[in-house]
Amino acid sequence: MPGTVRSQITVRVAGGPSLGAAVSKTVAGYDKLSVTVPAFDAETSTAGTVSVALQPAPSEHVEMLVITANRYDDSDLSYQLGGEELQLDGPQLFVGSGMMSLFGSDPETIQLSNSMDTPVTVSVLVARNIS
Repeated sequence: MPGTVRSQITVRVAGGPSLGAAVSKTVAGYDKLSVTVPAFDAETSTAGTVSVALQPAPSEHVEMLVITANRYDDSDLSYQLGGEELQLDGPQLFVGSGMMSLFGSDPETIQLSNSMDTPVTVSVLVARNIS
């Protein structure tokens, strides 16, 4: 599935400045998936969790990682990647082959956790090159 992956972002402050950026990456392949993360289970007091395979290649080959959800909360939706737990409180975009180094060495799965009272759909896109 070789191709070009493009991303564009614009941030505007009401009555103030704006900042935009665009990037285009030629990649050898990509995967996109959507999963439903179950709601918090009140009977067992446990968050709903789902583990998803992230990549079949070393992290230095990952050129873009995008994580979005159909619903966000300040602290009730999170993910673990490479041992780091991060809040998924808005769309997240990581670009460039060096960005995966933020998550340690070659993370292969992403563990999603939902403490909200309703299920959440999370989408992940990972684009990679093969050297």
